[in-house]
Amino acid sequence: MLLFLTLACTSGDYAHDSGETETCGVPGETYSDGMEKDGATYTFALVSDPSPPDKGDNIWTITVTEGGAAAEGLAVEIEPFMSEHGHGTNPATFAATEGDAGVYTGEPMDLFMGGIWDITVRAGDDEVSWQFCLEG
Repeated sequence: MLLFLTLACTSGDYAHDSGETETCGVPGETYSDGMEKDGATYTFALVSDPSPPDKGDNIWTITVTEGGAAAEGLAVEIEPFMSEHGHGTNPATFAATEGDAGVYTGEPMDLFMGGIWDITVRAGDDEVSWQFCLEG
């Protein structure tokens, strides 16, 4: 017996009372170069190329500090994920390599569809997340 399973992934579009259609049901965070978040141990600052992040290839550069000083020699990982759709990218996570002290750059990652993307950055046991709407 053959069983076929079809999965649908919608774009998350919705119409306002004004008749306008938007990609994201919620706006996410407003992106700005160098925006910071505090984890339990580290402070993470994020820069996207392109700026602001957009559908397609994105390269994330993360500056990690601890008490204002560069946090060097960390294993930093970036995980893009669409919670609304229940999927991420392939591969699911991207290692970031350290260039300047405490500055880590990830490999290009294809954020292949519009909608809200959760960008989680981990360093050791610490992590922070941002949510951005990619209009696509």
